[in-house]
Amino acid sequence: MVWQDLAPGMWPTMIAAFGDDGKLDFKANAALADWLITKGANGLFAVCQSSEMFFLTLQEKIDLAECVVQAAAGRVPVIASGHTSDTLTGQIEELGRMAETGIEALVLVSNRLATREQDKETLLANLTTISKSVPDLALGIYECPFPFLRMLSLEEIMILSTNKQVKFLKDVSCNAAIQQERARAVRDSGLGLYNAHEETIDNTFDHGYQGYSGIMGNYHIDIYRWYYENRTSCLAEATEVLDWLRKVKAMHKDAYPMSAKYHLNLEGIPFPLNTRWKRQELLTQGIMKEMEALKCLEDQLRVKLGI
Repeated sequence: MVWQDLAPGMWPTMIAAFGDDGKLDFKANAALADWLITKGANGLFAVCQSSEMFFLTLQEKIDLAECVVQAAAGRVPVIASGHTSDTLTGQIEELGRMAETGIEALVLVSNRLATREQDKETLLANLTTISKSVPDLALGIYECPFPFLRMLSLEEIMILSTNKQVKFLKDVSCNAAIQQERARAVRDSGLGLYNAHEETIDNTFDHGYQGYSGIMGNYHIDIYRWYYENRTSCLAEATEVLDWLRKVKAMHKDAYPMSAKYHLNLEGIPFPLNTRWKRQELLTQGIMKEMEALKCLEDQLRVKLGI
């Protein structure tokens, strides 16, 4: 079996829309997928932590993945996780169903494969068992920080890089030294590294990371793509853009994903503010004003960059 490498570039971690009845709003979720593609996403990461996957039923996870795949309509690849069960048996069931949704790759969560205390043998054994249950689909690994962070060791990543089925690693280390080691370890292996954080994206792009996969893609993925494509040819402007990306990241504060949902409405995408993850009152009037200010800053920068 030959598994295709994933496209380099921008892979936003998609939020999810819920109607006032508490159910998934498929029209809004499809509109988000279309907007992200129009804005320049190279791929979509659906049914992830930003999608509130730990608060979705198995059927909801499947339905959401299928909605995004249908909305993307082959324009860009879609990957998804939904890997939330505590037991290996439950994981095989949920991932087997997710594998049938038409996604390009199935993303496994590192803290589901092993706890912080468990060794690499446990993680790799569980990965092998799961991979055998979905042999025809490429795999990814996500160092999801919820409900706890289980970072991969350099040795584990080196072993993963020899597994030709594993094509995606979402790195949340936010540590330049660790990222450089990881980049060297997987070079020419087919395992693509994607940074989740703005603080080190210049370092990771310079050392061979394939792209960016983070929450701020829900706000301005087009600006990230401009930076990715122009960081060496327009050095002075790119430096300013990178500083801008780092500064505005803090604006969403603790109200994410509600802040991103409010921001989408400012972009003209009708998107309910409902969430299963956090208390609605965290989205204060002050944060709404900050999102409105962010929208103005984005529009000004887009004019300056010609996008």
